[in-house]
Amino acid sequence: MAVKDTLKKWYSFLVERPVANFESEVSPGLKLSYFKGRYVLGVNNIIYSFEDEYTAFKEAFSKLKPKKRGIHDVLILGYGIGSIPAILHKRHQMHCDYVGVELDPAVISIAKEYGYKPPKSHIHLFCVDAMDYVRAAKDQFDLICVDLFVDETVPAQFDTEEFVEHLRRLMAPKGLILFNRLYANTNQRIATDGYFQFVFQKEFPEAYPIDTNGNLVLVFDDRVKKIKGMRKEQTRASSDK
Repeated sequence: MAVKDTLKKWYSFLVERPVANFESEVSPGLKLSYFKGRYVLGVNNIIYSFEDEYTAFKEAFSKLKPKKRGIHDVLILGYGIGSIPAILHKRHQMHCDYVGVELDPAVISIAKEYGYKPPKSHIHLFCVDAMDYVRAAKDQFDLICVDLFVDETVPAQFDTEEFVEHLRRLMAPKGLILFNRLYANTNQRIATDGYFQFVFQKEFPEAYPIDTNGNLVLVFDDRVKKIKGMRKEQTRASSDK
């Protein structure tokens, strides 16, 4: 790394440096900055991507220990500029193949220029609405991450039973689904709790939340479901003896 680049990186730990503002019909006010040696993408006060410092998924993965799961194929709905690949590679030493779905052409362009690109991984980006993608997709994935926001709002189509049913269909056996939701104020907590109880758990009764201090990551682990099922069968078998 050149001396100039080294100084720029160290200075970024002290001061967040604006890099560029971008025109976006999906997220007006979209801006890129450089902070703590990482690119930060956001709008207003909402962070869309922060490489491996993206708190919601960083905290969730630290609890889930993804490296032990043999994850290879990953679907990211709401790709941003690559926080999830950065977290899995930098913090968990994982090499995966990624399909990233992103509605905003501006974000796709930023991801191609500034996004994190882990070595030994393939990244396929699609500029399309996430609902359209899941309706048409046929491949299954070991890990599905949902991070779909326009500013502070999850678009209504992703609060539906149809969307969650598509997630189940696209999840590989023993797969893992993570759905990031805002959870910082009363209205967000009410909306997220209602969605979790009446929509997400309706499709995934074994699902559970991980509180990441401002966000709630809803988790469905198909491996846990199968383990519970095996334990029930073992209990029945013991009681029949």
